Amino acid sequence: MKLDKFILGWKEYCALPQLKIPLITAKIDTGAYTSCLHAFNLETALQRGQKYIYFDTYPIRFNESEAKHCSAPIVDYRIIRSSNGEHERRYVIETELVLGSTAFITELTLTDRSELNFRMLLGRSFLKGHALIDVHLSLNQGKPAQEIYQELYDKHKN
Repeated sequence: MKLDKFILGWKEYCALPQLKIPLITAKIDTGAYTSCLHAFNLETALQRGQKYIYFDTYPIRFNESEAKHCSAPIVDYRIIRSSNGEHERRYVIETELVLGSTAFITELTLTDRSELNFRMLLGRSFLKGHALIDVHLSLNQGKPAQEIYQELYDKHKN
């Protein structure tokens, strides 16, 4: 039987070209249904009839000098129950994600992860159909392919 799935470690490098984030380390979290991204200073605005979210993020842990200013159309709102049982209403965006040499479209919820070790989680809804996880591995896919990131980044520059 042939498996067309990635083997991921417990954490992996990713890139988010539409958000101008060339590198972020994501924790693979099979306990989370939805993937999420660290975000703060959230503001919404109506742009050409579409609701947008504007936010800042620190994609690199322990480096708060490199804030990224991001924007994306809002595709949904979700009530997410955190691991401590609290419920939070989060904005949902859809964006391109580069993992290894492959690009995907994925949904991310936006939440403040400043007190947590990882700025991004990849949850089950992304992993389903794409990946198998080997918890003994780490960064198994290597850094995102720069040429794929650049092509997608250029496509969304405007």
